[in-house]
Amino acid sequence: MSDDRIVQYASSAQRGPSARGPFKNLGRLLRLGFQRWQRQRAIAQLQRLSDWQLEDIGISRNDIPRVVDGLFSSKRHGWFRSFGK
Repeated sequence: MSDDRIVQYASSAQRGPSARGPFKNLGRLLRLGFQRWQRQRAIAQLQRLSDWQLEDIGISRNDIPRVVDGLFSSKRHGWFRSFGK
């Protein structure tokens, strides 16, 4: 192991396992809470539509949770996933 790596390893060990741990965890908690709130709100809005309106946009009442989960997948909201990391 090179001297630079030993110094880097030692300095990271002094900071503990996660120097940013509390802030990282807080960011993750906020992100998950916000995503859950958005998901529940979207489901509630779609549930308010009539069967005719749902059919017009191409989904059935049983499809609502699956459709909403697809809207809030991590691939679509990559900008928000970086929050708290």
